[in-house]
Amino acid sequence: MLVSLPPELAARVADCRWQKDDLGCSGAHIFRLVRPDGSSWYLKTAVGCPADELQTEAAVMMWLANKLPVPHCLHVDKVGERAFLLMTAVPGTDITHFNDKSDEAKETAVRLLAEGLRLVHSLPMAGCPFDQSVAAKMATARQRMAAGLVDEGDFDTDRTTADIYQELLVTQPDQEDLVFTHGDYCLPNVMVGDGRVTGFIDLGRAGVADRYQDLALCTRSLTHNFGPGWDARFLAHYGLLQADEAKLTFYRLLDEFF
Repeated sequence: MLVSLPPELAARVADCRWQKDDLGCSGAHIFRLVRPDGSSWYLKTAVGCPADELQTEAAVMMWLANKLPVPHCLHVDKVGERAFLLMTAVPGTDITHFNDKSDEAKETAVRLLAEGLRLVHSLPMAGCPFDQSVAAKMATARQRMAAGLVDEGDFDTDRTTADIYQELLVTQPDQEDLVFTHGDYCLPNVMVGDGRVTGFIDLGRAGVADRYQDLALCTRSLTHNFGPGWDARFLAHYGLLQADEAKLTFYRLLDEFF
């Protein structure tokens, strides 16, 4: 790794073997650190806005300790514009490992994905300090647009950032079904093993929001990874027989800004 570590963090990971982890696209560099006893830690480091999200992720993990199966925050630090987050590994494999499996195996994965989301959404919101409501997300989206931080090249459409933001203003939901949300509930962020959900990772956007924040991104991720039709199977397992298509569209479009 070319980045210098803060002294306390450097001492803590001195005897670890480093492996680069290229999964994900959060703007952070991720490393798997294999300890002498064979167990693993993960280190994320980032600059700029992704660095702020790392610090938020650390705060979320600490708030979720003993509430949900999430990584344990071991060390968080910021030196200049660069943030560092060291955390424990969550056991199991992420659900993208089912991409090439049989339909029967995928059905099991979809069921676990729905069970995991019901668990997340059942968490009591009392005292949660993380506001991911439409108002908060739209304000952040506007700030990111003004700062030129939105990647138009990654859009699913050929429209401009300003065009999409105007559409969001017109189509934002009048009412929110608020629950505790993961914020980026996609297949790579849900870990499973031995026929059960073992944990959740990448929690920098977690907080109180409409449940459709997770439903929209999860169904999109399922179609991308497993193909057509699995989104409907997931919604049925979740317990939603009739989805609000307008909300699904809105939250997927809003995600273009993050």
